[in-house]
Amino acid sequence: MKRIDVKAATVLIIAVLLIFTSKMSCFIGECTSDINNTFTGTLTGPLQEADLIIELKDVRLGEKFIGGLKEKMGTPLKVDEILDDSSHDKTYFYNNYIITVTLYDSEKISIITIIGNGIKTNRGLMVGDDETQVIAKYGSCKQIDEYEDEITYIYSVYTKSGNKNYNHKIFITLSAKTKKVIDISFT
Repeated sequence: MKRIDVKAATVLIIAVLLIFTSKMSCFIGECTSDINNTFTGTLTGPLQEADLIIELKDVRLGEKFIGGLKEKMGTPLKVDEILDDSSHDKTYFYNNYIITVTLYDSEKISIITIIGNGIKTNRGLMVGDDETQVIAKYGSCKQIDEYEDEITYIYSVYTKSGNKNYNHKIFITLSAKTKKVIDISFT
């Protein structure tokens, strides 16, 4: 009978379990990444911090929407301001995207929504793509919200900045009728 090296077997089992659990948790979006924050348009694999970057004039979630950045975006079509007990937000509407800024948090960008053609996510997804492309680029989704004539896939991306953890969401909304992407939001 062959003798089993218990130490080697234990290390192998732990390594396999760590790889499996990290792949599964990242698959559903529970992962962090130190990946550089540059737009490639071709990300693959587990969801990561770089998934929160879109092809939009260097605009990023959490960035202050003031001064030069605001000027670079140009004049919005419309601006709405919400002031109530729970929030103080300003939303800027442009041709193909919407930027929401939380005013009580130093005018930081809290939501970016793509509503028109021509702007890609870091995985190459755009408004007008079909449901098969969503699944191919982002994976199957555990959290799906169906409302009237829309289906929304909700993905989580956990990031860490300093000693703070953040749970960002990617909402990909499709028309229930055509199964095509109608908007993509990052929070």
